[in-house]
Amino acid sequence: MLGLTSFIHKVEYIVFYDSLCVIFHHLLAELNHIE
Repeated sequence: MLGLTSFIHKVEYIVFYDSLCVIFHHLLAELNHIE
């Protein structure tokens, strides 16, 4: 059971990290577009 919990937390962390990367790239693209 403990292994499953840590696995779920890892997946949540990966999904959260991916979301941050997508948002960051989107912001960079917007800034480049403005300039």
